[in-house]
Amino acid sequence: MILVGKAHLRRVRISPKKAKLVADIIRGMDAKTAMETLQFTRKRPAVYFLKALKSAIASYREKAGADAVDLEDLMVFAKVDKGPQWKILKPAVKPMRFGGYATFTRRTSHLTVHVVEKKDWEAYKEAIKLPYNRRKEVLK
Repeated sequence: MILVGKAHLRRVRISPKKAKLVADIIRGMDAKTAMETLQFTRKRPAVYFLKALKSAIASYREKAGADAVDLEDLMVFAKVDKGPQWKILKPAVKPMRFGGYATFTRRTSHLTVHVVEKKDWEAYKEAIKLPYNRRKEVLK
């Protein structure tokens, strides 16, 4: 069993394309470096990832109990999935006799942050490629 601290932020009001830029920065870093990087990153999703990272570390420490390790010994995995979209109708200049309108989409994201010990990092990377029902047997 691989001990994993998990945090999910769902329906965050930010585009997945923009959030993936920040996720790519912190993926594979140790937790302490990732926290420092997120504090000084000038992108809006960094605030949400910092919140999720702190929550994942707290989750890991709660699961590990007295065996909790330092932040330097924890590796970070971050991922972004597409959330639901808001579709907004606004009046637009189209043929006015037909009542023209335009559709604007507001995108949302689901942010996922996992924290794993360095010694389990390689096994974890193999485990997340497994189907969900087999993955949950390996990850704790």
